[in-house]
Amino acid sequence: MILPHGWPRAMANTETVMASAELPASPQQVVTALLTSDVERWWGSAETYRMIGWAADLRVGGSWRVIVRTADGRTLPA
Repeated sequence: MILPHGWPRAMANTETVMASAELPASPQQVVTALLTSDVERWWGSAETYRMIGWAADLRVGGSWRVIVRTADGRTLPA
């Protein structure tokens, strides 16, 4: 399937996820959204997992980590 230009795209292996998306927002608006607890409300879904904690170094090449709780109650790094 070919995705229309601008749709989110992701690649993953056992250690790394690389994702990109074009957003109708300024870089400052995106960073501000990522720095608030609001990000935890929209990441995941009740049917799969919910993000319950995260930390990020929001610089080019920076690292990040996410902790999720799965629908069956397990807590995992993501």
